[in-house]
Amino acid sequence: FKVSAIEVLLPQVNVRSGPGTGYAVLQLSTGNQTVSRGQRLLVLAERDGWTQVSTATGPGWVSSRLTLPTAPLMTSSAVDTLIMQLEAGGDVTLEAGIYLLPRPLSLSQPFTLSGAGVGQSFLLGSTPGAVLEYRGIGELALSDLTVGRQGNSAGQVLDVSAETLSLERVRVMGGLDKSPWQPDDGEEGDGLVLRNSTQATVTDSEFLANGWRGMQLLDSARVVSTNSQFAFNSGSGIVMKSQSSGSFVGNTLASNTLAGIKVLESSSATLSANTFENNRNALYLGETVSGSFENNVCTSFTEDILLEGPSDSMIPSKSEPYASPKASSKNWRRRKSAMRPVSTSEI
Repeated sequence: FKVSAIEVLLPQVNVRSGPGTGYAVLQLSTGNQTVSRGQRLLVLAERDGWTQVSTATGPGWVSSRLTLPTAPLMTSSAVDTLIMQLEAGGDVTLEAGIYLLPRPLSLSQPFTLSGAGVGQSFLLGSTPGAVLEYRGIGELALSDLTVGRQGNSAGQVLDVSAETLSLERVRVMGGLDKSPWQPDDGEEGDGLVLRNSTQATVTDSEFLANGWRGMQLLDSARVVSTNSQFAFNSGSGIVMKSQSSGSFVGNTLASNTLAGIKVLESSSATLSANTFENNRNALYLGETVSGSFENNVCTSFTEDILLEGPSDSMIPSKSEPYASPKASSKNWRRRKSAMRPVSTSEI
């Protein structure tokens, strides 16, 4: 199918003269250079991850990764059928199209949901509350689709308490918090929340343009995240609290307003071969956290890499890019980046 209209997910998204960050930002007839959350635009063309849209000034281009499609929608009958299948559990196929849910989905039966691709199958919500909430036992698996929320009603995208969760080639977008500005302390607005003892596997997935965190781990939840991206979130890319734990290998955490990853309270994180770029802090670590930090690349951060200072195992060694001598957490904590921060050129 061909998308005919989109909605902007971030408070400010540039409109450019061509499909790439090398093109000039347009001056719109409103006097602004950006479009904002909830604004809907007609689609003229798509190219290489960019969407050409119609504005009052004329055509311009926006990053497709910062928007969700709004039209054409699947029929209400197709959406009702999908809801019944998900409520019953089992294997469910999401054909290409935009499925706009009339209400939050609250599910308790294990299911597998397979789409036609992140740019083809869209499961969207616009009403208050999580787009999809799961409370139950058993295994959940989502693959090859986008799950997101439109409009200006607050809520998570995915909120899960299960035995296991698998996300493979899934894009999670558009979570929104009702608080005007409480970075990483809001109760809503996450892309994915993992609760209780959920064991999650995240592979080749994206958590983009969420109102607070791309992913939040609570209680004793655990995640293994590989080759995934956490970017353009208005809070941090990932926040870990309570006694949660995670292994992160080969991920990219970029252009998040706060930290790439916050590891807080008694949580534990193993970080290897990840790229942290253009976040306020690459890492924010609490006093009592544990884990390890090896072979990661940290660039273009605007403040400290580490705050508060955890155990020595979490302090990067001299071999880490831009690392200070491993003398003490205090010295490392106080080190500032010598690099000039780069702008978030895509938005």
